[in-house]
Amino acid sequence: MKNRRGYSFVELMIVVLIMGILAAAAAPKFTAALDNNRADGAARRIAADLNRLRAEAMITSSSSKPSVTFDADSEVYGFSGLADPDHPSRAYKVSLSSTSYPADIVAAKFLDSDNDVETTLKYDLYGRPWCGSDEERLVDGSISVSSGDVVRSVVIDPVTGAARVAD
Repeated sequence: MKNRRGYSFVELMIVVLIMGILAAAAAPKFTAALDNNRADGAARRIAADLNRLRAEAMITSSSSKPSVTFDADSEVYGFSGLADPDHPSRAYKVSLSSTSYPADIVAAKFLDSDNDVETTLKYDLYGRPWCGSDEERLVDGSISVSSGDVVRSVVIDPVTGAARVAD
């Protein structure tokens, strides 16, 4: 018989089987990492947008308070008094379901001094946070986003108005 080089069909099937087992073992970890990155990216975007709104309120120093309203049902938040950075003629509206890191808005709660829970946050010319239609000072504020089983929260400091992703 000739001396043949190469692999037999059985050897190739064993390699394919081993690769399939390794892929099946890695898939859940990959999905968890993807969910973690999506939730983290969405939370960081919200924090950056809120800090941009706060900075804009302090720069313009107008009596009108720029605001952001969260709609957890439609996974959207929109700004009043802030133009879209990519399209300055449009109002700035973000749909988390259509970003590169799709996530769900679980809750957006801004507690005012009357213990009313609001979904609208405003900043005055000093960068201080206010909430609700009657414009009361913010006592506690947070936005929670999720992707899969991973939940991240954005917290608004009631004194300074700065937004940050909670640890």
